[in-house]
Amino acid sequence: MWRYDYRVSNLTNPVLGAEYNLFDLSFLFDPTATVIVSALPEQWDHIADDSAIEAFAVAVGAPPVGVEIAPGETLAGFSLIYNYRAGDTAYTALFVNPADANAPFEFNGMTMAAPSGAVPEPGTWALYGAGLILLAGRRCRKQRISSS
Repeated sequence: MWRYDYRVSNLTNPVLGAEYNLFDLSFLFDPTATVIVSALPEQWDHIADDSAIEAFAVAVGAPPVGVEIAPGETLAGFSLIYNYRAGDTAYTALFVNPADANAPFEFNGMTMAAPSGAVPEPGTWALYGAGLILLAGRRCRKQRISSS
């Protein structure tokens, strides 16, 4: 299993009048894969189906009122566990302009995440342990031979 931690940045530009809050993020994956939500930021929830996990802000609006990601802001805490080495993952992000909430726009892209750590399989631990035991046995044998 591989865990990927994501930081999401809203790069829309409030200076140019493009004040769009990011409120919904879908991670897309192969329907044959198993993907589990390990963690989400506070006041974010998710819906999962066969080929996507959709994370969304529960409290509407930008901070301090809600938990949408405001322009120029970054939010960490999105963590997914995959049963394969996912690498770059496709996503869809939905943005909304607070002045016109009925006209959200969608952005599609690819993540650039590196696995934060693989969970070793039991076989890996068994090989590691066997190697340590063999090294310790050799050392004991070497000490007995040299003391004789």
